[in-house]
Amino acid sequence: MLCAKNLLNPKAQAGYVLPLALTIILLTSIASASAVHTASTQIRSMSSEKQYLQAFHLAEVHLVTTEKLLLAGIQQLEDSTVSIESFKPKYFRAKSGISSQHYKITVTSPINHLSIQTSIRIDEITKSDKNKSSKKQRSLQRLSWGLIL
Repeated sequence: MLCAKNLLNPKAQAGYVLPLALTIILLTSIASASAVHTASTQIRSMSSEKQYLQAFHLAEVHLVTTEKLLLAGIQQLEDSTVSIESFKPKYFRAKSGISSQHYKITVTSPINHLSIQTSIRIDEITKSDKNKSSKKQRSLQRLSWGLIL
């Protein structure tokens, strides 16, 4: 019966409306701030991922271009982001009629200094025809590939 009297008495309930309204506003503000913070963090993450993918793509394009130039026989490159080293593997056996060259290529992306390193072997096969003319056939084989962070 005491509860029924308080519900009918408007003076007894006047003190609860203001704190309740302020609490709802406070909870709404906290939820909104949290949502804005989460959204901005996700936007930064997506932007960083996009930048990383662009750098990776640029480095990979330089790498494939360098491999094609080496396959064509061009070894002098004017690019400061590409490093080419010729090396001889420790236990490599040369085959007759095949001349092999090994290269270690390192490409650094100028965007965020992401580096891709690969080792390739270029085999040059000399075939003799009946007319005593020789044809040179070149083939490329990728031996290893790695990402240097």
